[in-house]
Amino acid sequence: MIGALRLGSGGEPAVELLAVRRQRTDSVPRVVLLSVQAAVILLPMIRPTGPGNSSPVDLAIAAAIAAFLLWAGWSGVKLRAPYWGAWSLLIAGAAIGALAGGRPVPALLDIAQDLVLMLWVLALVNICRYPDVFRVVVRTWAVAAPVWAAVLVVAYFGHIDAVSGVTARLGVRAGMLFADPNMAANYWSMSAMVVAATKYPARRSLRVLAYIALALSIVFSGSNGGAFYLALATFIVIIGWGYRRFGMQGAIGLACVGILMGGAALNLVQPQKIQAWAVASNVPLLRDSFGRADQSLGQRTQLVNETLALLDQGGIWGLGPNTTIDNLRGRQQANFVHEAHDDYIEALVERGLIGFAGIFLLVGSVVVRARSVSARPLAPGYSEALPNRVPLIAALLGFAASATFYQVLHFRHGWALLGLLAALHLWGYRPAGEVARR
Repeated sequence: MIGALRLGSGGEPAVELLAVRRQRTDSVPRVVLLSVQAAVILLPMIRPTGPGNSSPVDLAIAAAIAAFLLWAGWSGVKLRAPYWGAWSLLIAGAAIGALAGGRPVPALLDIAQDLVLMLWVLALVNICRYPDVFRVVVRTWAVAAPVWAAVLVVAYFGHIDAVSGVTARLGVRAGMLFADPNMAANYWSMSAMVVAATKYPARRSLRVLAYIALALSIVFSGSNGGAFYLALATFIVIIGWGYRRFGMQGAIGLACVGILMGGAALNLVQPQKIQAWAVASNVPLLRDSFGRADQSLGQRTQLVNETLALLDQGGIWGLGPNTTIDNLRGRQQANFVHEAHDDYIEALVERGLIGFAGIFLLVGSVVVRARSVSARPLAPGYSEALPNRVPLIAALLGFAASATFYQVLHFRHGWALLGLLAALHLWGYRPAGEVARR
């Protein structure tokens, strides 16, 4: 039964579904929690791919969604659907763009992926209404990611290419079971922030080992974007530490010092010389990472310009999802045929103004939720699960920045993070009376 439409503080309406007066449970059944844990653990398992670009983790996500829906229907809990406005615009933009572009079939896969990810977020948000469940989910991520990273490190040093993901096409870059090394590095960087936010494992020595494994995995991926993500997120965490320790003036001071030191370092070390040294070195990993920085930047700039040239062809409705490569092939001026590598531009070109509005609304919703979560005190169960919220915000900012040079819209781990943010925003605050008494 569809409940009333409520306007949530996240900047967009929040739909209440299956509303009943009495709930039949105080927590989720163990099978639901275990299925969600399994999906979180298997986030790196994108390969081997199946029909429709499906992957092993998609089977786990589907099982988690099914278990969640059965529990929700049986218990009658009030379901919240965050980001539904953004999802609606993105899906509508994809459908209208595909019809306007005369190619509806390629869009079906994108729309199906959108719907699955929407249900994945719905499941995460609503089971994490219970602080013990939220704690288990975030700690599962904080443990699973370093374990996967340790497996990658061992496989890389042991030359076990089937596990490390090293292929002849990618050189020595390790993508493990992800679709490519860039996606892998994005996950490792985000996971480092999850470990920092949860401060889990509880023993500091184990956390240090976790950071080392994650950092080495980023290095072995050879992803400049992953290194940028980690550097940006770490910089934000340092500024957040300065704010907590010294207040706003301290945070501003640290930011200024960091920017000045970064600028001075660039002038001192001269990146062009370092890149030339990396290209000339006998270390393949350096050649495939720092050594290709200018080439990667040039290719992405060229690709962005060529993709933007498709705006005239698509008009306000767009060309439809999964059509950029075919449309670039059809243009004689296109010298570099590839996907857009930019979610914001791709949304505008393929999903039109409607899809671009969806991306804009999604970013705005995340900003509003992140700002609220970072400023308000959390209820005891949630505060213990997430003792440091700054790394969570840093992970979100790094993910948003990554969308300017990768297509991250369908990264499962990215939507898992957005689901946890929405859960924290919906359920994680202290009661007003308790705040007043503090």
